[in-house]
Amino acid sequence: MSEREEVLDICHKYLLRVKKSGNDNIMALCPFHDNVNSPAFSMSISTGLWFCFGCHAKGNLKTFLSRMGVGAAELHYRYQQLIDAVAESMPIHMDPLRPKVIEREPLDEGLLGIFNTCPLSLLESGFTEEALCHFEVGYDSVHKRITYPLRDLQGNLVGISGRNLEEGYGRYKIYDKEYAAFGLPKRDRINKSILLWNAHNVLPSLHHQRSGSLVVVEGFKAAIWAYQAGITEVVALLGSTMTEQQKWILAHLGARVYLMLDNDLAGQQGTLEIGKTLSDILDTKIVSYNAIQPDGLEPEQLIQAVENAQDYHSWRIQNVLRKA
Repeated sequence: MSEREEVLDICHKYLLRVKKSGNDNIMALCPFHDNVNSPAFSMSISTGLWFCFGCHAKGNLKTFLSRMGVGAAELHYRYQQLIDAVAESMPIHMDPLRPKVIEREPLDEGLLGIFNTCPLSLLESGFTEEALCHFEVGYDSVHKRITYPLRDLQGNLVGISGRNLEEGYGRYKIYDKEYAAFGLPKRDRINKSILLWNAHNVLPSLHHQRSGSLVVVEGFKAAIWAYQAGITEVVALLGSTMTEQQKWILAHLGARVYLMLDNDLAGQQGTLEIGKTLSDILDTKIVSYNAIQPDGLEPEQLIQAVENAQDYHSWRIQNVLRKA
């Protein structure tokens, strides 16, 4: 059975009023809210990505099957047929820049259970438990670090990044030998330059909407803060620079980009360089705001800053004139 036939088989098995919509999508009644009239659920039959225009639920084939209560054995079988479908479905004119497939087994999802403690320091800083749970943020009591899962475009758990509670250089560390403390073998560090944090969550909705917007920030906390303020389509670069692989992902998400890096020297330089690079291929806007980092803003201030974002070229001209 081909990948497209596999997805269609799943659609007809678990959905009602399935009908084709264009060459690649089906529409159906959404099983996740009271959708009884016009079908609001859209799924790509080439990738398994899905999005509901009514309740805004979204995900990949694996999350769909899981939410439909499919047993672990069938879920594993079904999903293995499509594990690389997202990346393979994208246009390949930039193929040399495509993030390389990680040639090793993903981490067991059960590992996150070890860190299933909500970091009190983030709660005290204003982050909500709901937002932290959404991003699976935890706490490593052995190494005294706040943990952030690293996932690839398909949503596979490929690494853990731990942040110590001290300020200064080297606060973030991608785990390698730390796994030994939990009875697991040491792993080579995942190369964070091929990852765009939270891209696996925003890909389904951007894939199914004809136009969309995406806020790009530097780090974990900024992404979570934006989400908590109501901006659900947000990704983090994990630094103030952008790699060619991350550029490839953004190019193929195809959304209007709102660049909102930190207001320190590195972030300002990154805004100039990344803005220039992205504006050549995407509609790119720059978000200006009066704080060092996005999480220094109140939610309404953050939303207002994004709404007032300027086109990159206009922003750059004003930036140059201001410094003249």
